[in-house]
Amino acid sequence: MVEATQRLSVFSDEDDEPEETREQLAYLETKEAVRYALFDGDNDVGRGPHADVNIDDPTVSHQHAMVEIVAELKAARVRDVGSSNGTFVRDASGDWARLKLKKSFGPVSTGHFIKFGEVELKLVWTGDGNDSDA
Repeated sequence: MVEATQRLSVFSDEDDEPEETREQLAYLETKEAVRYALFDGDNDVGRGPHADVNIDDPTVSHQHAMVEIVAELKAARVRDVGSSNGTFVRDASGDWARLKLKKSFGPVSTGHFIKFGEVELKLVWTGDGNDSDA
């Protein structure tokens, strides 16, 4: 089973209070309905301790990919940042496309699947009707 954790806010050494609050705009969801929050801007995905979305799976690199959320456009894109086992995007037609290492972003929409190594996750926007908590 895949285990993942998230870094939801940054704490300073001085006061142990969050330095910033970011609104969750989307999430990545496993087949087992485990959700990983995505926020406006860059969201680092990997197995390393500093990843925003930390996926504990041997096919996921320490620094695997970046998912960028653009709030004002309600858009997302993903880029492989040098993984060993690749980052793939599957669209509504069911076709998988491997992203080229560090070359370009692949656009993703709600309901599309992203595979980091062998870990497959679905992108869902919060409040778009596909979010069961909304």
